[in-house]
Amino acid sequence: MPVRHFAQLSAPPTFYERPISSQGRVPGMVLAHWHFFPRSIDNRCAAKDYYTLQYLRPGGEGGKYAAAGGYLRDRPEPRAVLSATKWKISDLESEVKQAIEIGIDAFQFNFDPRVKLGLAPIALEEMFEAVIPHSSSFGVVPCIDCSSQLDEPMIAQLSERLLSLARHPAWKKGRSGKLLLCAFWAENWRPQVFSEIFRVLNSDSFEIEFMPIFLDDLAATPGHLEIADSIAVWSGNHLESMQYMTEVAKRARTRNKSFAMSVWPQDFRPRAGYFVEAFNSALFRKGWELSRSLNAEYVNLLTWNDYSENSHIRPSAGIGYSFFDLCGYLAHWYKSGHPPRLTADTLLYFHRRQFSAGQTSVLLQERLFSTRYGSKRSDEIEVLSFALSPAELEIEIGRRTYTTAIPAGLHSTKVPLAFGQPRFSLRRNDTVLVNLESAHQVLERADYQDLLYVGGSSNHKSTTPDSEQGC
Repeated sequence: MPVRHFAQLSAPPTFYERPISSQGRVPGMVLAHWHFFPRSIDNRCAAKDYYTLQYLRPGGEGGKYAAAGGYLRDRPEPRAVLSATKWKISDLESEVKQAIEIGIDAFQFNFDPRVKLGLAPIALEEMFEAVIPHSSSFGVVPCIDCSSQLDEPMIAQLSERLLSLARHPAWKKGRSGKLLLCAFWAENWRPQVFSEIFRVLNSDSFEIEFMPIFLDDLAATPGHLEIADSIAVWSGNHLESMQYMTEVAKRARTRNKSFAMSVWPQDFRPRAGYFVEAFNSALFRKGWELSRSLNAEYVNLLTWNDYSENSHIRPSAGIGYSFFDLCGYLAHWYKSGHPPRLTADTLLYFHRRQFSAGQTSVLLQERLFSTRYGSKRSDEIEVLSFALSPAELEIEIGRRTYTTAIPAGLHSTKVPLAFGQPRFSLRRNDTVLVNLESAHQVLERADYQDLLYVGGSSNHKSTTPDSEQGC
């Protein structure tokens, strides 16, 4: 199987001004969930690294994901091999800089307390080290993964581990001024476990602001709710769940707790055999819209880098800088209370490389992916235009060209998906100001399904080099 080509991207200035005023509001905080997948696993060139040879190939990792066509459908933005001994720290620091650029305040670092130091791809302590040069404006929020139970010695070890980090300048403080601590699937642990962790930290005068992330807040016991300062849920991954998020916010307010809005770009899980329809960028934009209208004290970006669920916004080979650039614009809007002022005409695009229902012939995958939550399938190309003034947008796909007038500001335009390579242009007064070609073709046939919404941005140059370059 040939090595998948990737988009090689650069990072120019943003296309909007970063607002400096929050109009008298206390700005909310944006946390990006950092989950497992580092920029590089082995510091090898992209064509021969672990992502390409093991995670993206159907036969990778001994073929255990062969039926699904491989473990992943996207990978982090490739980079050159680094000579630095601490290349992992260098990678993490570059991610921190990217996160700061788009208004993220901290990485909500998911870690499994059962995994011994040195065995995780990236340790919590390594992320703390990487953040040190930027700790005045960015931080780390430890997020305990509560998927498995701990015995008493392991609880004690976890408590001491957190205590050893409590004086570190990189541990992000919440809106209360206390150290912010999160826990994924918090209702899976007894409240007394968290109380013991707090006791150990309090014994050395460290106060904690606790944000449990429930799979369902209604499953939380009174004990969980009593020790919670903020309420968060691992939901919001489909448009139908927005009503539930609104109800969670109301319950949080009733309990006099802060509310954390979950914002997802998309959710597609090949190894689990399903996808959730995100309607291009609509799910992501709706999550940010609710963050503003519900006056959420926090936003949990789900996620920065979970490629197994394709919920990542980190610049990547497939999604490019599409969600990254959009996140920056919307995060600054959320914090300031008003849309950022545009400084350049810009186009972002979102589309799939295959049809979701039938038109693309799938040759080797016997069981096709199903949808979750009853959502209908959607096969469209979307362009988000950020226009300085009214203009004309042209979308070319297959043998058709669509031309439409667009207003100033942010505007969504959708056209039907078709086979071929989409092209986009923005013109004003007969002058083409933005001319952009998608880095991805829409395929008539493929060996396996790929229902990832790929994308790109005119704010970043994109090329498709030989995949063996640098190897």
